[in-house]
Amino acid sequence: RRPPRSTQSRSSAASDVYKRQMLNRIKNGEGHFGTGGIAINSHFMREGYEFSLPTFTAGLKLVVRSQSDKNLWSFLLSFDNFLWIMIVITTIITGLITWLFEDQSFTCKSNKKCRGNIREMIWQAFSSLFYASEIRLQKFSARVVFLCFWFMVLVLTATYTADLTTKLASRNPITTWQGIEDVASRGASIVTLEQYKPLIERYNIKNLKTYPRSIESIERIKNEFIEGEYDGFILDAPVID
Repeated sequence: RRPPRSTQSRSSAASDVYKRQMLNRIKNGEGHFGTGGIAINSHFMREGYEFSLPTFTAGLKLVVRSQSDKNLWSFLLSFDNFLWIMIVITTIITGLITWLFEDQSFTCKSNKKCRGNIREMIWQAFSSLFYASEIRLQKFSARVVFLCFWFMVLVLTATYTADLTTKLASRNPITTWQGIEDVASRGASIVTLEQYKPLIERYNIKNLKTYPRSIESIERIKNEFIEGEYDGFILDAPVID
């Protein structure tokens, strides 16, 4: 239950008097430092007071449910689709060029055998992506082509392994929420306290539920959020921290 407004006013005035008395005693050399809920402003600084870092940052914080992108296909996330397509195209072209340099077009006696040789060379190129190729090239030009291709595979493998390990080993889930604007655009359900409703409604959040300010309401908001009843909640920064 909130105390009457007059009681709050008297309490606030008494607190201000206490803070001023404390500051005056420090200024007069009666103490080395003081603690209390003192606002850090230029007025006090001009009087010669020095302040430590704030104990907390005032304001509101938005907490949303994390949406991790770790799934069955997470192993493909290290490279974008364009790069995967270019890897496939480069591998096929490498197989075709190697087949040409190996003079397969002149040694095969039938179209069926030539097609088989082409398929075999492309298969060996794809096998090189997994270090499983058993190809034995005869021509120096074909060896140079495959040497360049193997170097590309080495660089891609190292990059892929490092990036995938970082993504899968990270304990911080990746969220697609960037700010309160995303909450409004996606129609997410948000819960907060009644006193913050006018401020939050400025962002056109449609699905907004409020509770009266109390310790019980804050605990209820957190519990309901954990149970999945809301996409997020907005509370005082010190309460969340």
